[in-house]
Amino acid sequence: MPETIDFRVPNQVPLGEVVGIEARVNSEFKSGLEEDVTFTATFSTSSGEIDTVTETSPETQAVNISTSWSPSGAPRETTVSASVELQYDDESSSTLTDSRIVQLVERVGEDTIVADEGTGNSAASSLSEFYQDRTDFFIDDIVYDPDTPSTITGRDNASTIVFEYKNPNITVDSSARFVKHDIIGSKTLRQKVGKDPLEISVEGVCYRDTARRIDGLRYAETGTIRADRFDGSSVDVQFASSTTEPLEDGSAVDFTEVNELFSFSLELTETE
Repeated sequence: MPETIDFRVPNQVPLGEVVGIEARVNSEFKSGLEEDVTFTATFSTSSGEIDTVTETSPETQAVNISTSWSPSGAPRETTVSASVELQYDDESSSTLTDSRIVQLVERVGEDTIVADEGTGNSAASSLSEFYQDRTDFFIDDIVYDPDTPSTITGRDNASTIVFEYKNPNITVDSSARFVKHDIIGSKTLRQKVGKDPLEISVEGVCYRDTARRIDGLRYAETGTIRADRFDGSSVDVQFASSTTEPLEDGSAVDFTEVNELFSFSLELTETE
């Protein structure tokens, strides 16, 4: 009988619930004496190892190796696999593997929430966990014109703007430059000759003091914006324009924050 593995795991597993997973493995008949074979099974997902289990069984007799699994994170698809090493008494060994794609779902009452195709790129189980390792949006290394009023340059940390609401909407517009060559008797050749700077729009909410600092960017020459939205988590920019507007009618105080809230927008251009 040849070596075989049959990995068994449910096709759909609710997040937070405990399910059993099992690998049924057959070994070869090698010694002729029905010696024991040691099976070392490692169960894992694309996020990491679940468990390692060791069993023994006589040659050619199937062994069921099982463990339990309680997935966490967001609804998504994940690959669950079993890798089993067979160690024979004659010191020979081999490894068998099998895997299954499992859909992780969330149960809310009688409803089942399934991730849409293409989502589920985070294993976080809460918003705080999702954001805890992210680079908060802020602006620093601001360089002001020489004629900037001292009321702006004299502020504490004048070269930095920190945002209390740390995840604004960021829109990036990118494009490349091309030239066309008309070739007689052939089709037109389009040749890439460079790229245009990124055009970046930022919209969010801030407090009054932050709004004042944003207003002062009209005197700024350059600065650096930092967020995970960008490769390298930062982009050096020039400040094209900014807008700040009371979020509450008549600058009314937001009674949840006990502070004046403003919406803001920034138009930025990448410096080359």
